[in-house]
Amino acid sequence: MEGTTVSVKWLYAAVLFGALAIYIPTAQRGVPWQDSGMHQFRAINFDLTGHLGLALAHPLYIAAGHGIWLINKEHFPFLMNALSGLGMAIALANLSAICAILTGKRWVGAISAAMLAVAHTPWWLATITETYTWSVAGLTAEILLMILLIRKPTWGKMFALALISGIGLSLHNFALLPLPIYIIVALVLIARKQLRAKALIPAVVAYFIGAGLYIGLIVNQAVKTGDIVGTIHSALFGKYASAVLNISSIGKYGKANAAISSMNFVNFLLPFAVIGWARMSRQVGRFIAFAIGAITIIELLFFIRYPVPDQFMFILPSLVMITIAAAIGVARLARHSIDRRNLVLTACILSIFVPPMLYATLPTLLRNLGVTVLRKRSLPFRNETRYWLMPWKNNENSAEMFARTTLGVAKPNAIIIAGSTSYYPLAVVQKVYSIRKDVLVLGSEPWPIPRPATRKELKAFLSAVANRPVYAISNIKGYCPETLIPYLVRPRGRTLYQLTIPENQSPTTSSTSLPSTE
Repeated sequence: MEGTTVSVKWLYAAVLFGALAIYIPTAQRGVPWQDSGMHQFRAINFDLTGHLGLALAHPLYIAAGHGIWLINKEHFPFLMNALSGLGMAIALANLSAICAILTGKRWVGAISAAMLAVAHTPWWLATITETYTWSVAGLTAEILLMILLIRKPTWGKMFALALISGIGLSLHNFALLPLPIYIIVALVLIARKQLRAKALIPAVVAYFIGAGLYIGLIVNQAVKTGDIVGTIHSALFGKYASAVLNISSIGKYGKANAAISSMNFVNFLLPFAVIGWARMSRQVGRFIAFAIGAITIIELLFFIRYPVPDQFMFILPSLVMITIAAAIGVARLARHSIDRRNLVLTACILSIFVPPMLYATLPTLLRNLGVTVLRKRSLPFRNETRYWLMPWKNNENSAEMFARTTLGVAKPNAIIIAGSTSYYPLAVVQKVYSIRKDVLVLGSEPWPIPRPATRKELKAFLSAVANRPVYAISNIKGYCPETLIPYLVRPRGRTLYQLTIPENQSPTTSSTSLPSTE
């Protein structure tokens, strides 16, 4: 086996700072849409649990974001977005060390990390507020420690592996996927008498220390609700059990996600990976090959059958595993002759420079061909093609433009009803810039007033809002209470729908006071 003693200290630093040089300048400057906006809003309010179930709590990530909020409120949105870039940079540095150690070639580690760095999903996720980059930072650290543990077993390495795996659980439930393989590795090493059984004790302690924040949330909810089964279900699946456990169907967003995911392979990663998988046992030994292969299969299976709208984001761990195999393929091909090595290097260099050129030109090309990306409900100021296909977000400010414009045109003391996508940009802009606090924004968060789901609740809602102007971002079912849709009117040239109730249906009293938005 090659690469058992290669030093990666300088390689690690070079890849880390090289990745930061790509991701920090291209990070989104303002507030983001959708889940990214939700993460920022939760971080501001130090909301460690959220409302989507414990599986989507990500408490350590939210706590880190709250730390950023306490340090620098003025530039909070950018710093939260840049935090994702830091996570991806650490993941790439770990990956370069893995590839160098497995192949014995530092240049293979560097070029493999560079190919993944400019792939679509890693770059896309590294520029907005998301947990996935930190999840793969943990995954790559775990794989690095697992390889070192197999090659030279010590209780300290197993302790470190368990600790990082536990910390990963407090970041994202992704950390549970490779955990069975780590357990198998530990048990095999003990069975081979390369480690003593008592080494499991500090490892288990380390895992629970690392996962302490998440376990604390689980225990707290179980005690508060008295529903142990429901709490465990929430911790494992959140509100997405059917998607997590899906084994048969492809989601209705499957084609779109497949198209976006395919942009990660405008390079030679996949062909190199096929060669790497074929030669992996010979290169790294059967035990390491088994462990890496098993984790790869688990990650790929989870991604392929996970039918959610943002499925393409979940390919990130699979891309990491594919790149590890690709590095082995590069090393095996390059060793045959100088001509073969030059050919491999040329393919690697093309894999680094061609993808960014494609991202930059593809939106224009599709526009010229008459191809457009459409949503059920369009978002103001956002070009869907550019948003999804171009990974850099430094020049993407549609969410902040929408929020500032919407808050700016609302009348004093207005109420704005927003959907899950549009609520968080409005709420974060209000918090970060301390503007239009007279406006009450209602969205996916619990409403402080009755939701008008029925006709009776509509009357209670109208009584609660009294004479305050009421607006809605959308008049489409699912994004706005259905009972209000018949009364929504959008004046020509305006971006907001205004609630207009006929005089004979308006309440005569106002019995419910609205909370302050301060």
